[in-house]
Amino acid sequence: VLDKLTYAGNPENIAGLPSDRVELVVGDICDAALLDRIVPGHDAIVHYAAESHNDNSISDPEPFLRTNVEGTFRLLEAVRKYGVRYHHVSTDEVYGDLAL
Repeated sequence: VLDKLTYAGNPENIAGLPSDRVELVVGDICDAALLDRIVPGHDAIVHYAAESHNDNSISDPEPFLRTNVEGTFRLLEAVRKYGVRYHHVSTDEVYGDLAL
């Protein structure tokens, strides 16, 4: 589990998971050197990382661009480089508000 542990991160979210199978790596998804160290050797990468609370992007879009766009790009480059499968999970907020 790679997590920057910002406002939404909490190590307790993985408490109780088998320590021989799950490790918390505190770091930035945009750190290509870190990804070069942790991506190789895995069967798959499941990408949940994102800045959420999209309304916050109106007043400060930079963290959203960095994490959601650059971070996704960095992961894609790492999995391509090391031949690891990739699964991206997103939210319904990417579609914006829908009229009822």
